[in-house]
Amino acid sequence: MRTPIETRASAEPRSPDTTPGPTDEPSLIGGGVFVVASLIALAWVAADRPGLPSHFSNDEGTIINVNRGTFTEADASFQLIAAVYRWLGLAELPALAAMLGVLSYLLALTLALRKTQVSSAGWLDWGIIVSCVALAAIYHGAYTKDLLTMGVVLVIVLCRGSGILSELVPILAMLLYAEAFRTYWFLVAGVSVALRFALRMRRGWVTTLVVILMLYAVLAVVFPQFVGVDLDHFRHTVNEYRSNASVNTLITQFIPGTGPVFGFVNSVLTFGSFIVPIPLLFRGGAIYLIVAVLLIVIWVSLLVAIRSARRRADAGSQALTPFQNRLLASLLAFLIVQSIFEPDYGSFLRHLTPMLVVAVCLLLSLRPGGSARPPSLG
Repeated sequence: MRTPIETRASAEPRSPDTTPGPTDEPSLIGGGVFVVASLIALAWVAADRPGLPSHFSNDEGTIINVNRGTFTEADASFQLIAAVYRWLGLAELPALAAMLGVLSYLLALTLALRKTQVSSAGWLDWGIIVSCVALAAIYHGAYTKDLLTMGVVLVIVLCRGSGILSELVPILAMLLYAEAFRTYWFLVAGVSVALRFALRMRRGWVTTLVVILMLYAVLAVVFPQFVGVDLDHFRHTVNEYRSNASVNTLITQFIPGTGPVFGFVNSVLTFGSFIVPIPLLFRGGAIYLIVAVLLIVIWVSLLVAIRSARRRADAGSQALTPFQNRLLASLLAFLIVQSIFEPDYGSFLRHLTPMLVVAVCLLLSLRPGGSARPPSLG
């Protein structure tokens, strides 16, 4: 039997509890760590990245030499990015160019976080986010060809709607980037569209894997017919005069041979080595070892998050939103195309780093409470 005091106490309205709950703690602490990590990264870059092996600055050296006119044989992509730095007035200001590279990455990552519900991020998510900051300092803290890639990434993560404009704008950004800078992004755009349609409905991983293998099969047949070379020809061309002694992360044929079948098999196996980066684990050095573990964590986290989203979806409905499907399609398309062209795992990591912003955006949007239903933009 309640006493009068207990009855009055239970009847009185309670003031809302404003103390952070268990789910808020990772966001509060993680956000603070993200800011601190960003400041540390900028300071390390401003100090000219002490302790970083010199081979991480190969692209920077090439861009500097192009701007100084001492390397006129550089390919078109180096010529163009050198011209961009000259247009920005940074051709002779490597410190400011390095800061611009990191800041552009941090801007894209911050916008990706703002476009999702950061409160849904857990400890593992924040660990991945901070690791991306470290990769930005390593790969973007100097003159880099991937400065322009951040523009495409920004478009991908900002187009959150389900309308036709949200579908077309990211593809147009890829096509523009391909026309002006890296032609293989034409293929990224095409594969992304194909995957976007294939992933629209509620699909299992077996179906997704079959779709990817079918895309490789089509490419293995199309390349000899329309391009005149095997699917993995361009990698061989780049690596023809390189050796494991000079580049210890070379991507070599898993099964030596020529023709569509070998091109198909070796490209698929290379794709698999991007997901389970065993070569980096054993012959890449300390930094690559850490990054290989990070990649495994990211891919496993995405697999688990997508599987959870599919389990939460109603029967017969789409498991992922159009926005999430676009993020997944663009990420898979990029990995597929890189498995055809990348000559070594070091270059793969350099080019993948901007796309990890897309991976983070997808991961957070898939968390319970994330921005699963973005508004339409057209």
